Amino acid sequence: MTPVLETRKLCKSFGALTVAQNIDFRLHAGDRHALIGPNGAGKTTFVNMLMGALAPSSGRIYLGGEDVTRVPQAQRVKRGLGARSRSTPSSSSCRCSTTWRSASPSGAAKRPACGGLLRHTRK
Repeated sequence: MTPVLETRKLCKSFGALTVAQNIDFRLHAGDRHALIGPNGAGKTTFVNMLMGALAPSSGRIYLGGEDVTRVPQAQRVKRGLGARSRSTPSSSSCRCSTTWRSASPSGAAKRPACGGLLRHTRK
């Protein structure tokens, strides 16, 4: 089965400082993943690369099997990829920092949850 969201050897460096190195990540339909780690671990950098707000130094990002590494952020959103940072809980019982919504090949909708969530919206 093709992952809905995948990275292969994703890296980001700022000059001599490497903040993300060789990230291989797969998110299949129905999977839930949480990004946790200490300050400076590269969580925000990883999310920003996935969203297209920050270009990776090397590696690839795939959405529904399609390489979107160089696709602009607005186009990724139109394809259904989005992230929302929450510093305080909303009306739901979720207490997570990032909620993912990603497109599925089938376009079937799934109920949102928290902690690195996959929600099928559209392709």
